[in-house]
Formats: sequence, C-alpha cells, structure tokens
Amino acid sequence: MDLGLSGKQALVTGSSAGIGLAIARTLAAEGVRVCIHGRDAARCTAIVEDVVANGGSATMVVADVDADGAPARIADAALGQLGAVDILVNNVGGRVRSGMSVDWFAIPPALWTETYARNVTFAVELIHRLAGPMRTRRWGRIINVASVVATHPSGGVGEYSAAKNGLVNLSLGLSKALAGSGVTVNSVSPGLIQTGAADKWLAATARDRGFGDDLKAAEQWVLSNSLRQTVHRWGMPQDIAYAVCMLASPSADFLNGINLHVDGGATQAVH
Repeated sequence: MDLGLSGKQALVTGSSAGIGLAIARTLAAEGVRVCIHGRDAARCTAIVEDVVANGGSATMVVADVDADGAPARIADAALGQLGAVDILVNNVGGRVRSGMSVDWFAIPPALWTETYARNVTFAVELIHRLAGPMRTRRWGRIINVASVVATHPSGGVGEYSAAKNGLVNLSLGLSKALAGSGVTVNSVSPGLIQTGAADKWLAATARDRGFGDDLKAAEQWVLSNSLRQTVHRWGMPQDIAYAVCMLASPSADFLNGINLHVDGGATQAVH
C-alpha cells in the first residue's frame, strides 16, 4: 500500500537504535527523507549510509538530549538540512536511570522532574520550533511515542509512567490547539517491546523479584502480573514503526488526538 509519504521530510528523535531506528528506516522506505538523531556520531553515520544504500534519503544530527539547549540545536539542524520538517516523531525519552529499581518508593523525587523533562519538556521545545511552519504550510504530523504504562501503570517505574501520561495529555491538548490547521497530533503507546532499554528494565525487575539474572523469568512475571497480553509474544520495534507510518500518512488526516495502543492486547479497559 502506498501511504502517500514520498517527498515528505521527517525528524525522528532517538533514532539511532531501537524503536526510533525502526521508525526512521520504515519512513525512509516509504520515500520520506529522514533526519536521524542520536548521541553517537559513528552510529548515526552508519545508519545514514545504510538508508542511502537501500535507496532512501537521510541526514543526521548528533546531540545529547540531556544537554542544555539540545532541542533547539536538533530542530535548527534538522531545518537546515531538510529545509522543512513535515513529520516530527518525538521518540526520544525513557527513564533517566534505566537500570535502577522499579520500586515506586526507591525512585528519588528529583528523578521525577528529570524524567519529565526528558520525555515531555523536550518534546514541547521541539514542537514550539517546528509546529509553526507546519501550520503555515497547512500540513504536518506530530507523533509522540508514549507507553502503555501511561494509562495502565503497574505500580512500578512511577516517574516514567507519569511522564508518558503527560505526553499523551500533551498530544490531545495540542491537537485541539492546532484544530483546523492541517496539522494532526497523535500519540502511540507501545507495550512490551524488545529493545535494549526493555532488557535493562527486565534486569531490574529480576533483581527486585528475586530472579537474579534470569531475564526470562522476569519477562514471564511481567507478562503475567504487570502487562497481561492477549498476543503471547514480545512486541518488536517494527510493530511501532508501522503504526507511526500509518499516522504520518496523508490518508490518516481523520485521526487526530488519539492515543494508539500497540501493545499486544495488554490494554484491559474500554476508553
């Protein structure tokens, strides 16, 4: 199916690995010129070269998301290289200390602020810089990558769940602020996805639950006690990439302000 994305230009934050990389590759395969973002220049260069070798078009920007002024540098670099950003995918985020305990009371209050800044404030700053030109052109897509725990918290990783809930709220509110502009805003909430970050979370869960270094035992505990899925497999980064590409398509202009759960059936309530 032709999604009608050929010729569009996208910035995908946190796209040098994991879900972001899958999103960037899939957009590029649809004819989108993508700006790869990451902290490792060598890795970003290798990804750009691979995209080009496979017939796509890509540029890159290297920046640490936790550094002062990073959103401005990333937005300005993307605009300078692409000329315009039609699609903004706010994928970068995660826990500030991904390997620490998931226990709610073991997470220092200061980390709640830092995690919110990385997941929500960072996205807000990029949106402030890039949404205006989209509105002027009367077309744009803003897609925020949240998490299933944003609306179905487990009791653990409290600071992360709260930050991702803020991102979902942001998406709906922004969709209303941009009503009638031709710019849509949606969020995607992944469930349990096989990435390096998930492995670190499972390692912390294994320690907290007394499984030692048995990640398989931790995985089964999460599936049975935290994220009970009706699809009995791990999610893959490509599952999220397909959803993002669909929301980015011009054909998806009737989808606005939604939070799309891509979670293997983990969602257990009707909204």
